Amino acid sequence: MTGNSPILEQFPDDLQYLIEPAMAYGRYQFDDDIFAFLDRAAQEQMDELASVAERVLIQDDYPRVMAFLDEHPITESEEAARLYFLFGVLDYADLEFDRVPDDTP
Repeated sequence: MTGNSPILEQFPDDLQYLIEPAMAYGRYQFDDDIFAFLDRAAQEQMDELASVAERVLIQDDYPRVMAFLDEHPITESEEAARLYFLFGVLDYADLEFDRVPDDTP
């Protein structure tokens, strides 16, 4: 993977903080791999994932990431796939990263 990937060049500047964690943790794409990673993850890795999830939640970035991935399918880019699967890791780690829609009328 290169830093000159077209997908990375098109990723919004204010979401660039997700690239490094996506490259590191988005390689875990299957349930068994994710659970195996989470079972052996160092506290530093879990802290990094928690920090990423918290930032995504506070900035409400998840909808923007999903909109970006709609335009850049994970089947066409390894970087896009890793970005997508990063959120699978966050989800399986029970880290909140997306706002619950407000049901008030």
